[in-house]
Amino acid sequence: MTEIHLSFKDWPYPTKNPRLHCCAIGECGFLATSVGKCVSIYSNEIGQFSPMFMWTPFDHNITAMGWYNGSCTPSVVQPIIAIATTSGSTAIYDIRSREALGKIKLKGEVIRSVVWNPFYRSRFYLGTQSGRLVCCQFVENKEESSEQDKENLIIFQADLKFNFSIDYISIDPQTGTTIAVASRKEGKFSVINNIMKAENKDVFDAYILPEKNSVITSLSFFPGQVAYLIISTRQKAVLFSIPQKITIPLI
Repeated sequence: MTEIHLSFKDWPYPTKNPRLHCCAIGECGFLATSVGKCVSIYSNEIGQFSPMFMWTPFDHNITAMGWYNGSCTPSVVQPIIAIATTSGSTAIYDIRSREALGKIKLKGEVIRSVVWNPFYRSRFYLGTQSGRLVCCQFVENKEESSEQDKENLIIFQADLKFNFSIDYISIDPQTGTTIAVASRKEGKFSVINNIMKAENKDVFDAYILPEKNSVITSLSFFPGQVAYLIISTRQKAVLFSIPQKITIPLI
């Protein structure tokens, strides 16, 4: 296949109405991009990404995508992706068969983030605009399933509530049990110390960056550490000590 130069700022089809853009790259070597309702898949071939196919999985705009990630488990990384929309619908697709493996819908919600847990290969998390963190378990089924059955292949493990939009989800790199969530525009974030034991009624402390009008642009755990978060804004990056609950200048 021929080489293609990707641009995530411009789209070849002009439009007066700005459309939502999403991008996700997986451990399997595939790249997914979306513009509005359309999703494009690219494969990594000899150091370059080549287009594979393009389709429209929903009638609503795509808001978040996340690739299956079993990198911390003794399993083969699979080309499976979760795609979420403004309508609250999320579907899990197998890129090889180009079929939906499972579906779920959060009525009245806008999904803002999707992340798979690398330590628990069938578990993924959905963050919503209203502040819900929904912990989901995908039940793998090798047999052919009807549309109704596909909606039953995803089980809710927990539905946690926060007072800010969940635009970012980060999982600790050592055990996969500590989860951090953050809001982009509000500058707020929170930490769940043991996501495996979290219950719907649990209440979590919310922190806010000291600077006014801070816009969070990224959230991640410090490499190899569970006790520190790296939080980036438009102006700088800081370390947040989870045990001490303080921020430390980084850059």
